[in-house]
Amino acid sequence: MDPPKQDQLPMTYKEYATWPEGKRCEVLDGNIIRIAPSPTPEHQSVSLQLSIEFGMYLRGKDCRVLAAPIDVYLFEDHQKGWMDENVRNWVCPDLVVICDKNKLQKNRIVGAPDLVVEILSPATAKIDRMDKRIAYERAGVKEYWIVDPANQVVEV
Repeated sequence: MDPPKQDQLPMTYKEYATWPEGKRCEVLDGNIIRIAPSPTPEHQSVSLQLSIEFGMYLRGKDCRVLAAPIDVYLFEDHQKGWMDENVRNWVCPDLVVICDKNKLQKNRIVGAPDLVVEILSPATAKIDRMDKRIAYERAGVKEYWIVDPANQVVEV
């Protein structure tokens, strides 16, 4: 199945699950905010280095770092029943730190991560700084980092 066109929204996770393997998107309020192409080598390098650093820091602690791709149901509650056909908000952050192991499901995270890290690219900067920042705040993400490799800056 091909990804839907904008006039076929709102999108649900149940519909997304029928897409071919490897095609990914992020959705807020049923609207596709980004169809994710493969990241650049620079992006992957930054992600790998951050994953290593967080992993070393979290060794022996209750928290875990996970790198993309993993879908995050921002507004769902892992303690309550939810069904994929009702989920209209999911994102795929570059890195997340989860301290509540109950939020880790089979192939997704259910609920707000403790820390979200997005690595900017020219194509994602507006979405990461606006749409996703607002969604992370609404969902209760405790800390949000924006890593800008081009300018060698981290915004917290």
